[in-house]
Amino acid sequence: MKITKSTIDFNKEMIFAELGSFICTPLVAYLFSRFTEVPKYISLGAVVGGILGSSFMFIVTRLRDKRNIDQKRYAHKELIGDLIYLTPVAFVLALIFYYPTVFYLSKHLIVRGYKVTISALLAQLGAFTLIATCLNIYRIILRRRFGKEL
Repeated sequence: MKITKSTIDFNKEMIFAELGSFICTPLVAYLFSRFTEVPKYISLGAVVGGILGSSFMFIVTRLRDKRNIDQKRYAHKELIGDLIYLTPVAFVLALIFYYPTVFYLSKHLIVRGYKVTISALLAQLGAFTLIATCLNIYRIILRRRFGKEL
């Protein structure tokens, strides 16, 4: 299979989104831990931090990449179109795979005595590998069946 520039850009956007999530996941989990010692609430904080950090960084990186390609302004209409194809699937995959993995694995590690930030980061690394694979498979299906490039 040929690796295109759009594939590289998409994966770069996911990596930057994950970096945003890597920053916010342990930060918010740590903030939650300052208010409670209940592992499920701390793990919930990790999930909330991941959503906020990844969403922000994905959109910022996507806008930057698309503007660099066209050397002109990336239209809001195009961004919305891309997000319409991506967001529902990414949301469902995140609900099924990503956030349960972050929640249960971080809770498991916290209960076993690992530090909160280390638990959140290890859980996130495993979840990212899983969802990145799923989203790349989705992009291939979109391109082959519907001719849509994300």
